[in-house]
Amino acid sequence: MRILSKTDSDLRVKDIQAAVEELPGGPVSRSAVKNYLHRHSQGASPLFERIARGRYRLLPYVRRAPSGEARLRSGPRDVAAA
Repeated sequence: MRILSKTDSDLRVKDIQAAVEELPGGPVSRSAVKNYLHRHSQGASPLFERIARGRYRLLPYVRRAPSGEARLRSGPRDVAAA
């Protein structure tokens, strides 16, 4: 989520994966990235919107905190997002 919170546009899964691999923790499989995005783009409180095949963006109700950490708006108080 940190990757998508740094841009106002949508990104390709391939670009998200490349950016995630630059973070501490090393390589991550493309399928792990795709599964995470798919899982968190459905349900009652999705984090992402699937724009097109292989393209996702952070939903508008998810915003950046001053620290750069993405946070979910949940009414009167904010809840940190994983």
